Amino acid sequence: MGSTHLYLLHCSREWYLDLINA
Repeated sequence: MGSTHLYLLHCSREWYLDLINA
């Protein structure tokens, strides 16, 4: 459970950074 939450958080962060850099 914990690892899955961290994985989703990481993906969200990557998407957020891409959105800013776009």
